[in-house]
Amino acid sequence: MGGDVWSPRDAILGAANYLSANGGAQEASLDRALRRYNNDVRYVRAVRHYAEMIAEDPVALVGVYAWPVRYRSTVGDLLLPVGYSSTRSVSAREWLASQPR
Repeated sequence: MGGDVWSPRDAILGAANYLSANGGAQEASLDRALRRYNNDVRYVRAVRHYAEMIAEDPVALVGVYAWPVRYRSTVGDLLLPVGYSSTRSVSAREWLASQPR
């Protein structure tokens, strides 16, 4: 559909289109649509929790948007720095070996 995934506006519209195409426009099937994106009930619960939190306090979006990304792997937990980007795939083992402890 085009757009720039690094643009918050385009990414939000892309996510909305994906959820809608998978039945997410109806409340009764939103969980199923979310699972189509990430097949993990913990992910669905987290998305629902964050959405509820932001609905109650829209300013909370700032905190959620700026949350650091933590990735659990079999070789250790990775915390990606703010603004992280890479032009190539990096294995978890390689990333952990390059980071000071």
